[in-house]
Amino acid sequence: MSVERQLTLCLDLVNTVAWRLTAEPEERLNNYSDVIAWACEVDVLTPTQARALEHEARAHPSRAAESLMRTREIREVIARVLSHHAQGRAPKRADVEALGTMLAMALSHARLIHGRDGYSLAWPATKVSLDRPWWAAIRSAADVLTSPQLAWVKQCADVRGCGWLFLDMTKNHSRRFCSSASCANVAKQARHRRRTTAQAAKR
Repeated sequence: MSVERQLTLCLDLVNTVAWRLTAEPEERLNNYSDVIAWACEVDVLTPTQARALEHEARAHPSRAAESLMRTREIREVIARVLSHHAQGRAPKRADVEALGTMLAMALSHARLIHGRDGYSLAWPATKVSLDRPWWAAIRSAADVLTSPQLAWVKQCADVRGCGWLFLDMTKNHSRRFCSSASCANVAKQARHRRRTTAQAAKR
């Protein structure tokens, strides 16, 4: 996994809630199968690992439900901490401490692996745990928080309340909107209406 992909992984988890800043945010992790689907989409799980977790979830539905709730809780802690930084505010100590606790839980399952490209910290490919999908996300959050790229974390400026987080990789770090074309277009249309109104008022 590339450095950029590792850094954005936690943001992908946060963004499983759409329209976060509105009165009716949209939840996209409605069941454990959604967690597996997300993890496959962001390359956290291989197809073989996904099938193993699907089997585990069917065999232990109550554990799968608990893991779903943990994933959501971890997502919200990451969202609060990174949103605070994106807004230039310090996060709450309780949230930072919670992240540390969750990181320790995830890393307790990790192993030092030696491969062709050197050493890496990873989770054994055959490890079957319903919590596995969020392990990589919490490590990604720690990587972001301890890197210079923390200053590049932004929150979408769409006035409708998108709220998605993104890593601003532009040259001058002036990006204001997420990857959704509609968010930037709404702002563009609003600017056009303001200019048109101002021009009409001068006539």
